[in-house]
Amino acid sequence: MKKYSILIFLISILFISCTEQRKMPVSIGNINSVIVVVRDGVSKTKAAKTLDSILTQEIYGMPQSEQLFDVSYVTEGNLNDLLKKNRNIIYLIISDTVKKEGIFKSEDVFATPQTILFIRTSNPDSAQKLIQKSEKVILQALTNTEFRRIYEIMSKSPAIDLKKKISQNYGIDLQLINLFFEAKSTNDFMWLRMETNDYSQALIFMKEPFNKENQFNPAHIRSWIDNTLKLQIPGQFEGTYMKIDDSVIKVKVDRVIINDIERIVFSGLWGVEGDFMGGPFRSHTFISKDKSSLITVYAYVYYPNEPKRNLMMDLEAILHSIKYN
Repeated sequence: MKKYSILIFLISILFISCTEQRKMPVSIGNINSVIVVVRDGVSKTKAAKTLDSILTQEIYGMPQSEQLFDVSYVTEGNLNDLLKKNRNIIYLIISDTVKKEGIFKSEDVFATPQTILFIRTSNPDSAQKLIQKSEKVILQALTNTEFRRIYEIMSKSPAIDLKKKISQNYGIDLQLINLFFEAKSTNDFMWLRMETNDYSQALIFMKEPFNKENQFNPAHIRSWIDNTLKLQIPGQFEGTYMKIDDSVIKVKVDRVIINDIERIVFSGLWGVEGDFMGGPFRSHTFISKDKSSLITVYAYVYYPNEPKRNLMMDLEAILHSIKYN
């Protein structure tokens, strides 16, 4: 009888937990926005200024100056129940009562998706040092929350047929909403587009046989991408074509591991040879799971004279979702 009572108790707890999870409100706030919660006087410290400079730094590879996050400051006393539902919240706690210093993370406390970071130190100097050395951790946590928001939207209307074709041709899975359509496709190339009256978002998949280690290097990848764009993506006028454009800023190259896949990532601007079109792009290049192919997924936005940060965030979420089948 005692075992039976315990079982009923556990089932009840599970039911209550699931019910509470279903009732969790959707987080609020503008895309790429952060609320920083501070006590009186903390906002004027070097630590707060350092945190602000990290959150509002300029995004690399954009045609206009755009910052990573929009930041709002609020005191603890003014953090009401509505503000607590914001998607990204950072508590900057500097107090001599703090016993354990560090950065601590909680998810989906008052809403979902949500990330709350607690930066806890005993004095301003240690706070500034902690923030400086934890820049990547802070930015990754906030960005992942935005990705979770995007994935949730995409999962409600997935591009099932396109995802299946990508899986068959490239051996990868990824998040993709059904607003994309197939503009062009060959055995080793696919161009997906999403068009509105104002802007364009696109993904380009390209593949080539992999047989030499020196293929997986930035010089070869740059040449391969440019040659493929020239061949496959013509401009609106005869003799014009898409290209990587580093006349204004140089292409930034990173080597990262995401979802257990080593990738060479390009960040920069695209343009059209012989025309004035252009915008930001990101590309992820990696070796296929069976080591037979080199694969690049290239994402770009066209939205002349308008902010492009949030549109690029959508595409970067897709790129970061790539994983082997």
